[in-house]
Amino acid sequence: MSELSFGEKLLIARKQLDLFQYEMAERLGVHANSLTKYERGEGKPHAAVVRMFEILCEQHGIRFDEYETARKDKGVAMKIVLAEKVSPATLAVFAAEPGWEVLTHDQLPDGLAAALADADGLVVRSAVQADDALMAHAPKLRVIGRAGVGVDNIDAAAATRRGIVVMNTPGANAVAVAELTIGLMLTLARKVSAANASMHAGKWEKKILQGSELRGKTLGILGLGRIGLEVARRAKGFGMELIGSDPFVSAAVARENGIKLVTLE
Repeated sequence: MSELSFGEKLLIARKQLDLFQYEMAERLGVHANSLTKYERGEGKPHAAVVRMFEILCEQHGIRFDEYETARKDKGVAMKIVLAEKVSPATLAVFAAEPGWEVLTHDQLPDGLAAALADADGLVVRSAVQADDALMAHAPKLRVIGRAGVGVDNIDAAAATRRGIVVMNTPGANAVAVAELTIGLMLTLARKVSAANASMHAGKWEKKILQGSELRGKTLGILGLGRIGLEVARRAKGFGMELIGSDPFVSAAVARENGIKLVTLE
């Protein structure tokens, strides 16, 4: 069996360092899209990128010997069912684990319940309802993972009774949501929607569509979790004044992100 590919090593290192793709990309000096391609096994990284990655692994003591040995030994056999469509990068994460049998949403000819009869793990997104009735078909199931922030579509109480661990991926879409938030703020400030409708109506209403800048405006953020902090970092780049409220975040953390912490009555 050949050694791990560069993409597989990237996935393992990101997992150990708990880094998002864009964070790893920044450390290696590449665009996040390039990192996605490497993890998919597409494209050849520049020698300088490979060397930067090797240095990063050396600094953090990341080694791949045990993974390569496990691959040769075929690893621990597990059956994982991906009940809904996931990204190629997600598939690559599961493919990098030796000995795992992975079934995707389009490989379930007899339906999800039948596939879960001997499954060890289940991955869902939003459409599949992992309720007690579904779990009854999965006597070996040990874990249900939600590829998303919440677990509203998973009956956590039923899973607990059956000894099944429930996991989610908090922060996985934090950057995407933060960018959308900033995009909507710009749309409102510059009256983009109104201008678009006006142009489609064959009008040129330049004077009444004059917008305003985000610079110097005060942005209030309720909840300084991963998404809230990502919004704050981007808003700060626009020169906005930031205030925030979160009973679980310290003033020191708020200051580090340029936020004035306030208490709401």
